Amino acid sequence: MSTPITAGRVIRRLCTENHREGDHEVHRGFVGMADGYEFVSAVGGWHPGNPIKLLPDGGSWPYAFALADDAERSLIHYVEGDLVVCVYDTDAAYDAALAAYAAS
Repeated sequence: MSTPITAGRVIRRLCTENHREGDHEVHRGFVGMADGYEFVSAVGGWHPGNPIKLLPDGGSWPYAFALADDAERSLIHYVEGDLVVCVYDTDAAYDAALAAYAAS
């Protein structure tokens, strides 16, 4: 059995910059893949039971979208190969970020 992909693994593998913003840590990186389909497939975003799940995209798929990792209170934002991974300190901060994403 393989180890599932988590937001932490994405950060360790693909992100090179990080800083703090209020109630969360921000990690930035780049995906050297052709498109969003390949990235979501690589992190297991379509597989039931995987920690990372694809969020509704609001019409910009496959160029810009987000994935969520509830266990690590993390949102992974993908925009044409650029990544921003936000790791929230508390459940309340994570829930607020999910609600803000859903409202956008």
